[in-house]
Amino acid sequence: MQKKIIAAAIVGCISSLPTLAMADIDLYQGKFIVYGQANVSFDSEQTGDSSAGVGGTTVNAVRSNSSRLGFKGSEDLDNGMAVVWQLEQAINYDTGGTGLDTLTTRDSFLGLSSASLGKVLAGWLSTPYKASTRDLDGFGDGVADNRSLMGYSLNVGSFDGNAAHAIAYFTPNLSGFSAVVAYSNNTPANVLGTDYKGYGTGAAIMYNMAPLYVTAAYHYVDVAVNTHSSAAKIGIGFTMNGFTIGGVGERISDSNSFFFPGVSADHNAYYLTAKYSFDKSAVKIAYTRANDLSAATNTGASQYSVGYQYSLAKSTDVYVLFTKLNNDANAPFALFNGSFPFSAPLANGSGASPSALSVGMHYAF
Repeated sequence: MQKKIIAAAIVGCISSLPTLAMADIDLYQGKFIVYGQANVSFDSEQTGDSSAGVGGTTVNAVRSNSSRLGFKGSEDLDNGMAVVWQLEQAINYDTGGTGLDTLTTRDSFLGLSSASLGKVLAGWLSTPYKASTRDLDGFGDGVADNRSLMGYSLNVGSFDGNAAHAIAYFTPNLSGFSAVVAYSNNTPANVLGTDYKGYGTGAAIMYNMAPLYVTAAYHYVDVAVNTHSSAAKIGIGFTMNGFTIGGVGERISDSNSFFFPGVSADHNAYYLTAKYSFDKSAVKIAYTRANDLSAATNTGASQYSVGYQYSLAKSTDVYVLFTKLNNDANAPFALFNGSFPFSAPLANGSGASPSALSVGMHYAF
């Protein structure tokens, strides 16, 4: 049985908080658009000492934080609909080619769109659970990304991920309200009638009308016989007069997990962030907490982050941040920068408290 199964689908994060502007390069009247971002930092990371007394180390490295290159387009059809497509690829400025550079390591799809009916997409897609709150992460796509602790599942690995063999339907935007429902097949290689049919389903509803963004999302994964996982969360963001605040709360349930056979291991997690923008500068802070698993004590962790960013141009920021993740005695959480493949170092075993100082530049087009 695979330890990590990521299910359901969505494409594109819901724009609720201010992010770096991206000016797509339109090569042919919207039919072929080039876009992307380069987010590169130099990180000095401490892996921390484990609760078993094993000493950690310092890792100095260049990190590529969800850097990407994408191609997308649309073309109107005769019946009032449009065909839409996208190919998006992770770019590894830190390690170069890794064998994963296949042009579709990030959201890639083909679908149909209608202003009155909504759109349907099929392909390799982000989960509704992931996309509904990605823009609420004040330190997203960096070593202080809240997915170090948010979305964690013993059976699934992370609900804040992508799914293969996925299809999703998006409603039109109605006075700020929109929704998405999705399905993915987790066992496409089945050949026998006795093979277990694993699947995932997810849904999210969003209200996005400045200055307020509110969302709720649910995700269910059928992993194996008598083994399933579910996640539910709510999120909110508010921006006014240079101040941005955001928060996410979630509950994740794992039944009959790999680590706790025959029992459920549930936990709650929450995230709070604030940002103040002035002139070309911004300062921000964040706090994340994952509580103990119901099946085991001392399995929670907390993360604290603080950062400063300065805008060199509409497309370019420079930044410095510090983050520290405090694991409880039996928790092995690690810092995660949102990249694929995973490039941040693991924590030094259970009980370690990794930290990082990161200085970088973010350019988007």
